[in-house]
Parts: sequence; structure tokens; C-alpha cells
Amino acid sequence: EQKQDKNSSDTRSMRKRRIPARYLDGGDGPFLKTVKSEPVEKQEKKKRSSSKGPAQLKLVKSENPEKNELDCPICENYSTRSVAGWDWHLKSRHSTTTLQAGYVLRCDCGHECYSAKHSRECDVANFTLLPKQQKMTPMCISCEKYPSTASGYYQHLSKHHKTSLAKNGLFLLCACGFKCTSRDNWKNHDNKCAGNDFTLHELDEE
Repeated sequence: EQKQDKNSSDTRSMRKRRIPARYLDGGDGPFLKTVKSEPVEKQEKKKRSSSKGPAQLKLVKSENPEKNELDCPICENYSTRSVAGWDWHLKSRHSTTTLQAGYVLRCDCGHECYSAKHSRECDVANFTLLPKQQKMTPMCISCEKYPSTASGYYQHLSKHHKTSLAKNGLFLLCACGFKCTSRDNWKNHDNKCAGNDFTLHELDEE
């Protein structure tokens, strides 16, 4: 009887020490609630603190007081130091672009552009808004259209007239001195020089 009592007491003590399965497999026991609640709160705090960091840095960069103000010449009541903000204002408020409005953004590094792309790539990225000089691009050799860019000129000839400048003994000369009869090469050049100032010449002039 003593052995039976001892065995039964050992069995009861083991049962007391046994952890219910619901605490181990994701159940809703109080033990799991106490343990899990603290890490979740910490993770949420970390997410909130990390999300504020980049936004604050971006705000400081876009509102740099050393950068020039870009004043809207259309409504005259909008001003910003951010080229991206300038682009957004023209498109959303006036349904136009810098080029269509007749202006150009000149960076202090000397580059001229019409969008925010250069501002993301240049270390200087300080712009002045200037009126774009009136100019006439070369007329198409097959119709009365005036393509606005050099690569657009080649594309226009190929798509609408099924021909090319080379077949007609012609080439386009950029204001910077670059000349080529290939549209692919002009596309690469457009990324650097905008390709908006060019003239039409005969190949014999090379």
C-alpha cells in the first residue's frame, strides 16, 4: 500500500509539472500572452521609429535653405526648392511641363534639364528657372513636322516615312558638336545633352 501511495503521489506530481499542450502549440493560455505581448510592442516601436528617420532626412534635404527658390510663373503663388515638387505642381495645377511652359532648369553644375531626373543624380542639384530661348528645330525632310528632339527626328522618319537620314545623305549635328546618323547613339547622347539643340546637314559637309 505504501508503494502504491508513493507511485500515485509521484504520478500526481508529474501531472502537476506537465505543461498543458495549449501553451506550447500557440493556444491562448495566459503564459503565452505575457511572453508575446512585450516583443510585439517593441517591434511596433522600432517600426515607428525607423519609418520616421528617412522621412525626416528627406524633408531636410528638399527644404535646404541654401537652394534656390523655384517660383511658378503661371499662378505666381507657389514656390519650392524641390524640382520634384515643381514638376508635380506644373502637372497637377496647370496640366503642363517645364518644357511646354517655355522654361528650362539650369543647374549650378552647368547642366540644363526639364525634369527632376538630374536633381537625383547631381551632387550640386541647385537650379535656376530660366525662360527657354525660342528656336526652330529642323523640319522633317518628308513632311512639315518639326520633331523636338534629335532621337525623335530619327524615330519620326523611320515610323512615318520608312526612311532614314543616312539613306538621304544627311545627319544631325548637336550644338555641343556631336554628330551621328544612328538613332540609338542619339538616344544615349540625349540623356547627357537633352538633344534639343540640333541642325540638319549633308554628309558631304563632314
